[in-house]
Order: sequence, then C-alpha cells, then structure tokens
Amino acid sequence: MSALLMCCVLLLCLCGSGLGELDKCSEVHKVFQVRQIGPNQILPSSPRSGSELQVCTSKSSTCCSKKMEEKYQVAARRDVQNLMQTYSSRLKLLLSRYVAAFQGNCVCLGIAAVAS
Repeated sequence: MSALLMCCVLLLCLCGSGLGELDKCSEVHKVFQVRQIGPNQILPSSPRSGSELQVCTSKSSTCCSKKMEEKYQVAARRDVQNLMQTYSSRLKLLLSRYVAAFQGNCVCLGIAAVAS
C-alpha cells in the first residue's frame, strides 16, 4: 500500500505545485519518463486547467492530464500488486518451512512414542 500512497503523493505534489509553471512541466516529464508510466505524447507541454481531473486536483494550473491520471493509477495498481506478490511469496515460503519443520517434529515424536 505504501507504493500507492507514494505514487499518489508524488502525483499530487507534481501536478499541483508551482514547479510546473516555473519550468513548463519538465519535472513532471522527468518523473513520467523515469517511472516509464506512459508515452510522452499524453504529457502537456505547459501548465493548463485541470477541471476534469479527479486525483491531480489543483486550484491553479497543472501539468497533469486525464490520460496521465489513468496511467498513474495503472502504475500504482501494478506496484501494489507486485509488492503483494513479493510479500505473499515470502509468507508462503516461510509457512511451508514451518509446516515442514512441524511435520518433521511430529514424525520424530511419533517414532519416539512408538519406541517407548
């Protein structure tokens, strides 16, 4: 869930900040390219009104578009799914080790009980 939160915070900061107006959205372009979120064609070249936006809301102009919002949401979902898959794999491995150890102990205890 931290990846989703981080992505949303980053998106809100970049879209609603004054950075976009100072350097014509170049900071937003850099993040979009580095994260490989989508094609550069959907990036606005200069700040504009964002009245149709749901996540990237700003009282002033923004360097975000509806398509960018959609791409960021897809990237955030993908990041969360990857994290969940990683953590669930680790948990599965840990549980399987505990099960194997537990079964080994049961077998040993069963043999010891039969022998006595």
